[in-house]
Amino acid sequence: MLSKIINLFKKPKTEETEIIETEKFEKNLPDSVDEIAKPEEKPSVKNDVEISTKEEKISVKLADIRELSNKHKFTEYDIPDTILKAIKDLKFDYCTPIQAQLLENTLKQKDAVGQAQTGTGKTAAYLITIFSRFLKEEKYKNPKPGSPFAVVLAPTRELVLQISKDAELLSKYTDLKVGTVFGGMDYRKQINMMKSDGIHLIIATPGRLIDFLDKRLINFRDVQILVLDEADRMLDMGFIPDVRRIIKSFPPKVKRQTLFFSATIDTNVKRLARYWTDNPVEVEIEPEKLAADSIDQKLYMCTSEEKITVIYNLLKREKDHLAIIFTNMRDDASKLEKALYCHGYNTTVLTGDVE
Repeated sequence: MLSKIINLFKKPKTEETEIIETEKFEKNLPDSVDEIAKPEEKPSVKNDVEISTKEEKISVKLADIRELSNKHKFTEYDIPDTILKAIKDLKFDYCTPIQAQLLENTLKQKDAVGQAQTGTGKTAAYLITIFSRFLKEEKYKNPKPGSPFAVVLAPTRELVLQISKDAELLSKYTDLKVGTVFGGMDYRKQINMMKSDGIHLIIATPGRLIDFLDKRLINFRDVQILVLDEADRMLDMGFIPDVRRIIKSFPPKVKRQTLFFSATIDTNVKRLARYWTDNPVEVEIEPEKLAADSIDQKLYMCTSEEKITVIYNLLKREKDHLAIIFTNMRDDASKLEKALYCHGYNTTVLTGDVE
């Protein structure tokens, strides 16, 4: 019915043209006649575009102002100039959300429990906290050999090296000394460092630190700040008994500052945080989005011994696909690469050991 009414107001056309035009229009017809309204008088198309563009620009500017008003500059906090200069070199002006929440409290020597994913800026937050405290007080100027003022515990040597790199960048205008302790390499060099150098901050994996503790190459009597990074991974990898042994050698939690971080906070992690921190502030930063909608995620529950079999079967089933496989440690990557190569797969490994 509506199509006929519309056609009455149209100029005569050929039969073929009229059918095509009607079909196109009918697809967008309103559900009832009442929905058909008289078009409002509007400016020309050019003016419409200009008005729309101005509105969008105003909207964008307001959004930017709101976003900036919620951000905090590093210069707002009580951070020494030498650290601020290093931060400026890294081209960081504004704190990430977790950095703002942490620095507000940790610079006042409060304990903290933070839940945050990788890439949120927590490493810089606790390193700035450590370095700021040591630079402000004269008593932290000359540490004794093998007796650090701060310790960062991390589950893997890869993470230790990454934290060490960040620490080097943030402390480059200071006299603060940072040492790394982890298994697999540089054993003699690490021993010599403990015996001869005064180290302000030690970044370590639990296993090698236990070894040095048993050999009396290190003591924690002077430790003022303890950082536990990626506590959930340390729990998963079975390091918690070692961590407990290490922490027993530290001053009591009421006499030190403890910063505890984990990507996930379950019951077990909460229990550890309660044991090792004293009245901490809690900071939780949820990721905006864990994965894109286009990613199909599947979880296979299996034992460590079954992992290679599961991966082999998945590759066999999806034989026309390319694959990237991530592992926790470089040794696992090498082991998996050899196993798949023996089964006829064209594989290669990419780790920190590869030139």
